[in-house]
Amino acid sequence: MGKKRIVGEVRGRGLLVCAELVAPDGSGRPLDKDEVAKLDRKAWDRGAIVYARGQVVRLAPPLCITRDEVDRLVDIVAASIDELEAELA
Repeated sequence: MGKKRIVGEVRGRGLLVCAELVAPDGSGRPLDKDEVAKLDRKAWDRGAIVYARGQVVRLAPPLCITRDEVDRLVDIVAASIDELEAELA
């Protein structure tokens, strides 16, 4: 996810991860909170629950998550970010 135009920084510890979202113009300014909030529904529609508020999208999966489920979660979030990025272009 860190190679996308609207992802400024990805950070986390263990399974807790967040991605800071920035304006697509390359300025590094935080993405508008209303745009970030759209990721909740985009991910939900693909089968994942994420917390997208402020300028970050947070992932906090259960500790019993499997490797395959982590891969699916990351794929869903990446696709949701791709969709949002396309809308902003």
